[in-house]
Amino acid sequence: MNWDNLSQIASTVGVLITAVGVGVAAVSLYVGLQRVHTNQQREYITTLRKAIFSSRSATTKLFSTVVSIDFIYEMAAEVANAKTMNAAIREIYSYFFVPLISSDDAKDKQEQKEEDKQEQKEDMLATLKTYLQNTYLPNEFPETSFVPVQTPLFKASEALVDRTGGEMERYRFEYPSLSRVFLSVNSTLQGYAGSFRDYARDKGVWTAAILKVHEDAANQTINSVEELEGRIITRIVFEWVKQYISDPDHPEHGTRADYTILVNISQIVRIVTSSYLSKSDKDLLNVAIGEKQEDFKPPEETDSIEQDLDEAYKGLRHILTDLEGQDYHDLVRQIKEAKARKELG
Repeated sequence: MNWDNLSQIASTVGVLITAVGVGVAAVSLYVGLQRVHTNQQREYITTLRKAIFSSRSATTKLFSTVVSIDFIYEMAAEVANAKTMNAAIREIYSYFFVPLISSDDAKDKQEQKEEDKQEQKEDMLATLKTYLQNTYLPNEFPETSFVPVQTPLFKASEALVDRTGGEMERYRFEYPSLSRVFLSVNSTLQGYAGSFRDYARDKGVWTAAILKVHEDAANQTINSVEELEGRIITRIVFEWVKQYISDPDHPEHGTRADYTILVNISQIVRIVTSSYLSKSDKDLLNVAIGEKQEDFKPPEETDSIEQDLDEAYKGLRHILTDLEGQDYHDLVRQIKEAKARKELG
């Protein structure tokens, strides 16, 4: 027996066994890495879906909050309850409303000629206008624009804005179109919330509301300061609805431009999110690749919601169906038309 040959054979077998072992280990490592990579992708897409769900929910709640009557009523009430404003309303009541309902001269008022009543009403209204311009009495009508407004609903709107921003900012580079839709809509809704707060503490709005209440209630009974305050707040809310939502006096005119814009951007979010959430994990990963290959104008270089939405469509065409894309374009077009209509007054 040739022991040298046996030794060589054994050595060769050992090498083969070692090689096989290394190969098996390499395959196991590759399979393991692939499994880890697949799990990471699955976790990433799961997190993305949760972010879309959460952001869509926050956007929907923000929209319904901003356009609700409670939103503006709550803010107007907070302005009315500010110390300076409350004092002014009490003073206005005592000088311009109590005399109109005094029981001492109620009988005389009934017998007074209509033209005299109208003249008295106009004279008092003119005096009230003068008062509101800070020249009738030493105490000035308060500067409402400096009244801090932090109502529960306004705080809730800010929290919803922060929530959407925090969820979608992380996808700004992986899904630039998706994040752009959310962040631009989020910013627009935030802007409207701020503008409605400004409306609720606009001195001109309060002046007009007080004058209108006086004009409407001059021959009626207002029994207390609280009732006067309530009527003024209600008038402010009514005028806000007329200006931003729809005109109750002329329903045939349809919705206002601002409300059309708010409704349309909310519908755009619905279309986009429904499309993303209906896709498979693999499709969503491929969409990210397609979106990142597009050449977008930086958000800092756009100055309107419609420009942002047009930019976002560059990537959205990778995921929206033809019908969804057409609906998307129609909504953006209507936003542009609403803005043009608003500018024309």
